[in-house]
Amino acid sequence: MLSVVAGALLMTAAALTGLAIKKSFRTRMSVFTDACDFCAYYKREISSLKTPLDEILRAYCKEGKGVFSGIMKKYYAGMSVGFCNAEEVLSDVRSNVLRDEDNLIIASFLFALGKSDLENEITNIKRYQDVFEEKKRKYESDLNKKGDMYYKLFVLLGITLMILVV
Repeated sequence: MLSVVAGALLMTAAALTGLAIKKSFRTRMSVFTDACDFCAYYKREISSLKTPLDEILRAYCKEGKGVFSGIMKKYYAGMSVGFCNAEEVLSDVRSNVLRDEDNLIIASFLFALGKSDLENEITNIKRYQDVFEEKKRKYESDLNKKGDMYYKLFVLLGITLMILVV
C-alpha cells in the first residue's frame, strides 16, 4: 500500500515538473507579446499625441498585469533615480523567468526609451518591436513543440518511476 502511494506521488511530482517547464515557455511568450503591445502603444502615443514618456509609463503600469508589467513597474520606479547605462537598468529590472539574453534585450530597450528625437524614437521602437516579435514567435514555437514534449516526457518518467516503485 505504501509503495502505491509513493509511486503515485512520484508520478504526480514528475507531471507537475513537466507542467512547470511548459508554463515557463508560456510565460516567456507572454512577456514578449506584452512587449510588442507596449511598443505599439508607445509608438501610437508619441506619434499622434506626443505624450511624454513619464505619462505613458504611468498609464501602462497602472493598467498592466503580468511579468512584463512588473518589469515596467520596476523601471518606472527606478526612473526617478536615473540610469547611466543599460547594465543599471538590467540589475534593476532583471526577471528570473527570462533568460539572460532576454533580460538584456529588454533592459537595452528600456534604457533607450525617450533618448532621441521623435523620428529616431519611432525608428528605434519599430526595431525593438521586430526583435520582440521574433522572440515571441520563437517562444511560441518552443511552447508548441518543446513544452508539450517536456510535459509528455515527464509524465512518462512519472509512470516509469511509479512502475519501478510498485
